[in-house]
Amino acid sequence: MKLIVESWRKFLKEEEGKKKIAYSGVMLDKPSIEKLIKVFEKYKPDNFVKKAKAYDLPHHMTIVPSELGQYANDYPVGKEIKLKVIGYGISEDAMAIKVKPPFPVKNNIPHITFALPVGGVPVKSNDIKQWTELDEKDQFDVSGNVEEMPENIKNYKE
Repeated sequence: MKLIVESWRKFLKEEEGKKKIAYSGVMLDKPSIEKLIKVFEKYKPDNFVKKAKAYDLPHHMTIVPSELGQYANDYPVGKEIKLKVIGYGISEDAMAIKVKPPFPVKNNIPHITFALPVGGVPVKSNDIKQWTELDEKDQFDVSGNVEEMPENIKNYKE
């Protein structure tokens, strides 16, 4: 019995030390962020800000709101990924940039949260119903690297 209790304690200690993943996504590089701001700032509602609780927006496209799991083959950590910008959407709770990733992601409409009302949360981008598609000639690529983000910044889910 003592061995079982010691093994259980050892297991719990190991689990406690593991990094818990809040979400996995394509973290945008600086030139991509600058390009998105240059193109889409003019559509941002006046009462919206480019700030989430833990980071500035735009920041990333979510692959899955957890560790990569089944998406790891298509999206290995550290890999540079290109995303085609194909539109944007605005609701009273969020503004997001619609993108076309090279492989499937968890969200029905892959996107990058661009702006929120003060105190808003990025998860509200998932609820945008009306999207404006860009003409093919106006579409462009942005890029970033795949990362699994630790739970300590889990102030939202996208």
